[in-house]
Amino acid sequence: MESSSELNRTVYGTTTVKIILPGQPVVQGTTLGILVSLEDWAGEPMSGANLTLMILRQNGTIVVAEALLTSEDGTTVFPYEFTDVGDFTINATFACDGTNGRATSAVLQRVYATPNLVVDSPSISEAGKAYKISILLLDAVGDPISGRTVSVSIAQNGVLDFQAQTVTDTIPVVVSWYPSERGQAVITITHVGDVYYLSNSTTVSTTIFESATGTVTVSDESIDYAENVTITYTLSIATTPESVVILFEVLNTELVPAWNITAKTNASGIAQVTYVAADATGILTIRVGPTENQFLMGGDVQTQVTVMSNPSVSVLFSPREPCVSETVNLTVNLVNELGIGVDGIQVSVTMHDPRGELVRLGVFSSSVSVRIVDGVGIMSLTLDTPGLYTIQVSFEGSQTVRSFSYVFQQILFSRTHIELTSATTDLVAGENISLTVELTDHEGAPLVGYTVALRLQGPQDLDVTLERVTNQTGHVSWEYVANYEGAWQLHVTFGGVGVHLAAARSLVVDVRNGVAIHIDTISSSEVVAGSTPFVIATLLTDTDGDVLEGFSLEFRLYHETAGLCVEGTAIQIGTAPVNITVVPPRMGHYVLTVSFAGTDHYAPGSTAVEFFATGTTSVRFWGPLTLDRAQNVSLQVRVLDEIGEPVLLSGINLTIELTSNGITSPLVGRLTSTNATLLVNLYGLPAGAYCLTVTVQDTDWRIGSAEAWTFNVTSEIHIIIEESQLSALVHDVHTLKFRVIDSLNESVKSGNVHLSVRDPSGKELLGGLLKNGQVVPLNGSSLILSWTPDRAGTYAFGIEFEDTAYLRATDYHGTITVRFKSEIVMTLTNTVTYGDDALVQVKLTDEHGVLREAAVRLSLLSEQGTQTDIDGVTGWSGTVSFRLSGLLAGTYIVTASFNGSSKNAGTSISDTLAVFPVLDVSIGHVGSPVVGSKVTAIVTVNVLGAYGG
Repeated sequence: MESSSELNRTVYGTTTVKIILPGQPVVQGTTLGILVSLEDWAGEPMSGANLTLMILRQNGTIVVAEALLTSEDGTTVFPYEFTDVGDFTINATFACDGTNGRATSAVLQRVYATPNLVVDSPSISEAGKAYKISILLLDAVGDPISGRTVSVSIAQNGVLDFQAQTVTDTIPVVVSWYPSERGQAVITITHVGDVYYLSNSTTVSTTIFESATGTVTVSDESIDYAENVTITYTLSIATTPESVVILFEVLNTELVPAWNITAKTNASGIAQVTYVAADATGILTIRVGPTENQFLMGGDVQTQVTVMSNPSVSVLFSPREPCVSETVNLTVNLVNELGIGVDGIQVSVTMHDPRGELVRLGVFSSSVSVRIVDGVGIMSLTLDTPGLYTIQVSFEGSQTVRSFSYVFQQILFSRTHIELTSATTDLVAGENISLTVELTDHEGAPLVGYTVALRLQGPQDLDVTLERVTNQTGHVSWEYVANYEGAWQLHVTFGGVGVHLAAARSLVVDVRNGVAIHIDTISSSEVVAGSTPFVIATLLTDTDGDVLEGFSLEFRLYHETAGLCVEGTAIQIGTAPVNITVVPPRMGHYVLTVSFAGTDHYAPGSTAVEFFATGTTSVRFWGPLTLDRAQNVSLQVRVLDEIGEPVLLSGINLTIELTSNGITSPLVGRLTSTNATLLVNLYGLPAGAYCLTVTVQDTDWRIGSAEAWTFNVTSEIHIIIEESQLSALVHDVHTLKFRVIDSLNESVKSGNVHLSVRDPSGKELLGGLLKNGQVVPLNGSSLILSWTPDRAGTYAFGIEFEDTAYLRATDYHGTITVRFKSEIVMTLTNTVTYGDDALVQVKLTDEHGVLREAAVRLSLLSEQGTQTDIDGVTGWSGTVSFRLSGLLAGTYIVTASFNGSSKNAGTSISDTLAVFPVLDVSIGHVGSPVVGSKVTAIVTVNVLGAYGG
């Protein structure tokens, strides 16, 4: 016998999973890119495969689980930030597929951190009191680390003073230390690490102070400059006060250190120094206390000592030679022993005059107080008596300055004045130099009997010196003939005597040769301003009659009111006279001056001539060239003189004439005037061309003139319809009554109007054979346009005014649609009872017969104001019928209307319709009638068809 057996199994390919990490170990907070690759049994990358990646802590807790998909190269990258410290297992698993078997791989990743020690401690503290140190340990991501051992060690003044250990928590832990002595302390905090948290430490420093008190005394509270004072300081502290360094400082009045020294305390805590007051004066501040490196707090004290000054005083007058009757500045200078100006005191100043009498310096006293600022005090005064003055400067003393009194002397002078009262500085050769000298003191009083030195220096080495004594009026007079051309210098000096100061005055006398200017008028006609010149002939000679050739002459023309108006120069060429021509710009009296400015050798000279210039006139107009007669416009007229200035109308004679077509127009009521303007009102002038002529008559002062202004007066034209009869019906007479008026609403009496009427075909109905309308002349009356239409359609009519030279054209046009007259007849029953129908028949006709297919509207207006419209169309007989049903009781106005058509005019007709209600009366129960008894019957009345039910 044969037998067989089969076993089926799936054979999977071997799959390989690899995990590649970029670093080992890594710092906490690092984002790690975890690379996972997947290969099949042949070592080929598997793309699009599903992987599961898990990260687990050391205790097996899953941190993250992520499903990944491989890329084309069989790899995938998963980034993960490790925020915790410790060992982590990274596991990648492929679950298998149809041909590839399951595979897994795991690697170990360590994460460590260097902790951050956060220490909070005060920078200063006091000995014997608790010093607290706050410690917090943070990891790399800033989270607190608990359970770590931290040691604290404190060294003070180089000696270990304190040690302690503590365990960190999630909140700061505090370590307390009680320092026993003052000084600098260094605090070291150390964290003991392992493979996960590395070791580290930090150092801070603090200063430990000790409380202290101190007192200071001085041997004398007030001393003079350069004297000694002993300063004693006593220190009180809890520990031994010996050998503590004490700083002694002296501050000047501005609290700036002027002197300092250090000293150590003895066993009793006392330090003592001696200060020589040679650095400053005034109220000095003494500041004493331990130096900073003694680590004492609160031992600084201060006191004051006054160093008195004996200042030196000087007095200075300014100016250097002070004079009476002038402001004099008296300056008081005060400096102390150090050469520094004394400040903030007031000294008393008194003064005796040359007679020994007190000078009143104040308002009510003979002394004045002068305030000293930075060593200087200034007072201003004016004295009136020259001589030797005695000045006393005194001070009664103050808290810092000793009293003093000083006496000074000063001469006050009288300023002398020299006045040359009769000196001439421009002369012609041969004339006398005349000099009068006046010598006065500061009050202007003459100085009698004083010697004055005179010195005259002239051409050709002339030098004359002499002395003269002033007379009873303080004057000295002297004359000298100046025979030579040139500059003469005169010096007058007074040498000064006693309180009278020296004085000097000088002047220069210019002596030149004389000249003459000759003038002849050669103008032969009347001088007219702005046109006809004034001409003169001039000749420049010296006093001997010789012509001065090549020199310039200046001429100036002056008007009697306007002043200088023309100037120029002329040159003397040759020996013949030179002509000077001037054109006066305006009317009036003139003076023409001709002058020679002179040279270094010739004196200046001048001459003048007078003349009169006649003025001119011109007429100027300001106004329109064309205006409408309804415009209220005035033409301005001014008469201008030769320079374009308006002439007052009151000073001239004017002739004014207004003409039109050779006919003079009256100007009554049209003229008004102001000072220089004439206004001609043009309102209401008839249309036409005008000319206004203004003539200025000649006078003794001005030449007259005449000017004309031409202008046109026009008018706007209007056609006014006064009456119209336009029925718009064929065969009716149509008329328009109209008037043609101008801009002032006055009827136009000249010109023509063109009348035109055209029928619907455009044919002209007015005029002669050519049918171009009808021309009608205007006569000031109303005109009539009339025509009778004979066919239906639109007629166009027009009225046109033909423009003239001064009347504007205008027109009036219109259209009217003319239709045949329609006749309407309405037949209806005027009364019906509610519930019955009312019949209405409407018929339309015109002159040609019935109107077929015409729209007719029947309107019913009730008493309550409600209107109902019914539309209908006429038939071949021109009639249309309406049946009115359901009408409530009441009176109605029935209107039949035809709106018209293109050929027939509209029409309407109205009538009334009364609808009566229906009354239903019934008698109900009636009782048994008995004679003498009341009988009751019930009667019911129903109204049918009444409005409102």
